[in-house]
Amino acid sequence: MEGDIPNLTLHNSFFVSGVKIGWPFPQIMKPQRQMAIHLIKALKQRKHVVLESPTGTGKSAAILCSVLAWQRHHSKMERMKRNSAQEDDNNGSSSSPIRQDGEESGEGGGGSAKKV
Repeated sequence: MEGDIPNLTLHNSFFVSGVKIGWPFPQIMKPQRQMAIHLIKALKQRKHVVLESPTGTGKSAAILCSVLAWQRHHSKMERMKRNSAQEDDNNGSSSSPIRQDGEESGEGGGGSAKKV
């Protein structure tokens, strides 16, 4: 998994709704996985989530890993969407359409002006 810190070793990773969550610890505890699932689902739906879990269940790690994974995923999706839209614009209509008679179409008026 690509990351911001080159020396960081990610032991495990898992997917939640298409989002790859890297995990910097040897094991993922069940409460952490459950928190990650709720966080990613809430982020995808643009909703709030309330997490409550006892001390020592890994809330901080679950929140940070999930939110950072979402940020990367969302950024990548937005970039792909933007690139796709730019390709559509480039392959679509040009800024000055050419009519079948070879003249540029324009606003207000028809043919070409002749000097008399």
